[in-house]
Amino acid sequence: DMLCSLGKLVCHGLDKQLFLPVKELNQMRRTALESIFSKPSEQQMPHISFDVKRKKSISVLVSDQEDAQLFKEKCNMVFAEWTPASKVELGDNVYPWIPAFIDDGKVDAYLEMLDAKPDYIVSDNVGLGLEAAKRGIKWIAGPMLNSSNSYSLKAYMEVAGASGAFLSSELNQEQLAQISAPAEFKLFMQVYGPITMMTPRQCLLASCGRCRSGRNMFTAECKNCSGSETFYDEKEIPFHIVKTPGYINRVFNDAMLYIPEAVDQVNADSFLLDFRSLPFLSTSRAGKLAIFDFFAGDRKKYEDAKKAAGLITRGNYQRGF
Repeated sequence: DMLCSLGKLVCHGLDKQLFLPVKELNQMRRTALESIFSKPSEQQMPHISFDVKRKKSISVLVSDQEDAQLFKEKCNMVFAEWTPASKVELGDNVYPWIPAFIDDGKVDAYLEMLDAKPDYIVSDNVGLGLEAAKRGIKWIAGPMLNSSNSYSLKAYMEVAGASGAFLSSELNQEQLAQISAPAEFKLFMQVYGPITMMTPRQCLLASCGRCRSGRNMFTAECKNCSGSETFYDEKEIPFHIVKTPGYINRVFNDAMLYIPEAVDQVNADSFLLDFRSLPFLSTSRAGKLAIFDFFAGDRKKYEDAKKAAGLITRGNYQRGF
């Protein structure tokens, strides 16, 4: 399945015991690839542009019923992190948020949830997004799918039947301004919450010797257990491991994403505040309300919101990709 293959090689007239340095061989390879993939400017893909002024709103992501009840009265889109074990009641402005990894044995439970026909879902799993589209459900491509240009949005809309997508958190303000989609395709952006650095299936707790099942990651006990741990890198910067059943592990940054200025600067439909309950977080409901009100435009809540957020970062919003 090679992209290209070597054709007829002419070796006439070469000296005996000729040696071709690897450096020269690599340069020949790079030159050949550049000649294959470089295209005249007139053949480059056209820029996608839609002149759309979007009506901005705030949405939230929660993981427990109390927070869902609190925020569904304040905004028209509350997303609940959903698994078959979820206790959050869907409906009435509360919509499911599907993770990237799904245990093979739980697929039927997710399909059963889709058969209930929620109005919207956010899915970090394209397969479940496609199943939602088949059922006429509006699905939003989640932030883990990392939509970073207009063509990715076009593909999600025209090929995968998505109704919207989260913009990549790796882009800065200038790069985000270059992304465009038609008005009916809704654009979302996360502006507050924990930063997921990676989501491996390997049990990180077992790898560092802090799991009940020891280093054997293939036991039923390891598969079904949950736990959390904080570890530090060589610079003593903390990172947080959160494990949930199904071998699913997530590693979070210690600082919270916090970019309220993006609500005014980025042309998107909805700006997400991630208020999930995680073991390393202790934000009170009063703090969450202060953050919500500040991002929604109440500048009097500036100090309360910043205090509730704790250690913060703007991520890639300034430096970009």
